[in-house]
Amino acid sequence: MSVVITTSPIPSNPSTMMLEAVLASFSRIKGLVGCQIIIVCDGFRNCAKSTWKAGQITEEAAERYAGYLQNLEQMLDSGKLPPTTELVMLEGGAMGRPWQSKLDLRE
Repeated sequence: MSVVITTSPIPSNPSTMMLEAVLASFSRIKGLVGCQIIIVCDGFRNCAKSTWKAGQITEEAAERYAGYLQNLEQMLDSGKLPPTTELVMLEGGAMGRPWQSKLDLRE
């Protein structure tokens, strides 16, 4: 079994607290701790005013999201993320749903 977690730019970036809370909850469900984890980091489009759910963010928010992505990479490299974790970072305006098709093809 694999677990796919999608992340997007949010106001709390570059904090990884929300993702850490999700991963910590895995211990509550038998079998999740050892599963492959795929973290899909959505892309975004630049705009003058952030529209978070539409994936449109300001330059300042993009810089914070870049910091978040760096934090995820550091967590993976340092072993803070489970060793079964894979990071997939989408470019531009790509969002998680189109990436799901690629995941389906991998199986």
